[in-house]
Amino acid sequence: MSPKSPEGDGTRNTPEAPSSARPSLHRKDNEVWVEKDDGTAAFRNDAGFYRRAGLADAASGVSFESYSGADRYPRHYDYLLYTQPADTTLARADATFYAE
Repeated sequence: MSPKSPEGDGTRNTPEAPSSARPSLHRKDNEVWVEKDDGTAAFRNDAGFYRRAGLADAASGVSFESYSGADRYPRHYDYLLYTQPADTTLARADATFYAE
């Protein structure tokens, strides 16, 4: 069970596996990398995201707010992921994801 976010409107998703386990999404210098957990608290902080209603489509989409970079969301462009503020219509659309 994931703990509730401080605001109580999302859940925090963090890797809980040891460093030898599967890779996780990890925020590093506002870029999103796929890396194995190195066992540090810093890694766990940078790999944590709150699940939020989609910024561009709250009914169907989902967005993920960075735990260690408040108000920063994974946003795709140029085939890469970055954590950035979602402060424009385009940024909110880029930070909204859909399950297929």
